[in-house]
Amino acid sequence: MSRKALVAWEKVWQPGAARFPNIIALGKWNKAAILKHLWAISMKKDSLWIKCVHYYYIKNRDLETLITPKTAAWVVRKIIDSRKLLLHVNNDPGTLVQEMSKLEKHGKF
Repeated sequence: MSRKALVAWEKVWQPGAARFPNIIALGKWNKAAILKHLWAISMKKDSLWIKCVHYYYIKNRDLETLITPKTAAWVVRKIIDSRKLLLHVNNDPGTLVQEMSKLEKHGKF
């Protein structure tokens, strides 16, 4: 047996949707999730997919100056391109590793 939704979908996606406390800002959450992957790649965390990204796409080059590989999967390109989000937030940006370390707390993103 199905139930009616507690809130109409049209009302949830209105510009004033912030009135609903259980609705997260999906755009901000998505950027944070992508930056967390970038952080893991830049810190060379011990994970198989990070090792693969380094082996196939980064190849011992500097992540900060790396030109995004055209042959990379779209998700890897998106993660690498997210460097722009960090480096252009501040008027006086540091290096990518410095900006990433600002987001780190006790070794976690």
